Amino acid sequence: IACLAPSPNAQWLAAGTPAGEIRLLNIGDAVQTGRLAGHTGSISDIVVHADSQRIISAGNDGTIRVWKLPVAAKPLQGHAAVIRGLIAASSGAWTATWSDDKTLRFRDAAGNPAGQPATHQQPITAAAPRHDDALTATGDASGVVSVWNSSNGALEGLLPAHQGAVHSLEFTPDGSGIVTSGADGMLRRWKLPFPKQLPATDADRVKPDWELAAPDSDQVVRLQRLAGEQGLAALTASGARLHRLAWNG
Repeated sequence: IACLAPSPNAQWLAAGTPAGEIRLLNIGDAVQTGRLAGHTGSISDIVVHADSQRIISAGNDGTIRVWKLPVAAKPLQGHAAVIRGLIAASSGAWTATWSDDKTLRFRDAAGNPAGQPATHQQPITAAAPRHDDALTATGDASGVVSVWNSSNGALEGLLPAHQGAVHSLEFTPDGSGIVTSGADGMLRRWKLPFPKQLPATDADRVKPDWELAAPDSDQVVRLQRLAGEQGLAALTASGARLHRLAWNG
């Protein structure tokens, strides 16, 4: 299994396989109820629409597919390289995919392109929407974090957050900042809004509100209470690197 996504109604889940098919399974007893095939490479990510009647899948073949259960629609073209991830608005109004072609592409609920592609200078390595879906943040292989308007793909701001690739990022619960982790072993919290341009000199660089060391070699789960933040920041490290951020509370 390459990836999993539960349905919002908590009745079933979709499992993507390296062979390019999606299996539909009952959550209660794991009985397979359907199979969707069409991708020619591994499934890289899946999102189930808020109505639990549509599935959006991204594959290593560079295509995005919108499946209206139980019939599949034709694939959606757009990326020129492997698609690395897929996110969706909590309302189901849009989805976005990011790829090794250095772009983040928004699509409306019908799968049509929405706004302009959001473009990085390096391949995108992480993405996350704000809780109100108005903004989407991305991080790339050079350590730059960018913030985009989710409705039209316009750049809202960017800054160099890490020395090395951004591994994970997440908006704070109140939407006023972004927490990032990177290949440099650091966890940092940045206040919004970001500058519109990258700094010309080190003296111009924006400083994080706070930072914590989270080295790759740690390979443990840490819960850290942070002054001035609600709840706990959960850092998960597994094998090679810290790979996910989440808020609890």
